[in-house]
Order: sequence, then C-alpha cells, then structure tokens
Amino acid sequence: MPNADGYFITLGTTPRGSDILDAEDVGNNTSFATPYLPSGTRIYVLINTYQGSLLSENCVLSSFTTEGQPPPDI
Repeated sequence: MPNADGYFITLGTTPRGSDILDAEDVGNNTSFATPYLPSGTRIYVLINTYQGSLLSENCVLSSFTTEGQPPPDI
C-alpha cells in the first residue's frame, strides 16, 4: 500500500499462525526487533500495511528457518 501509515507484523510457527506475535502494530517503522525465536524452527512472517482504517489485503507470506536444534520433546 503506497503511503502506508503503519504496519502490523504477525509471526508464527505455522502458515498464517500467530503463536509468536499476533498483529503487532509497529507504526510507521521499517525496522523491528523480533522477540525470542525458537531454534531450528520454520518461522512464518506476515506484514500487513494500513492507511487510516484501510488494511492491505494481498500480503505475501514469507518464511525462514532459525539455526540450531529445536528443544527436545519432553
């Protein structure tokens, strides 16, 4: 969305999941320090822009995998 007023960031361990961060409003900042991310895990990222009360609809879902071993199941 051109001239966005801000961004909502969602992070999860499943596509479109929000178990790490749920639509955090980071304002009009183009950088963001992530919270703790689990090791050896695929993280899915969705960034929605907004302008006033309008929310973007066609956002691209991206993903990456953190380094390290996931914690063992107990």
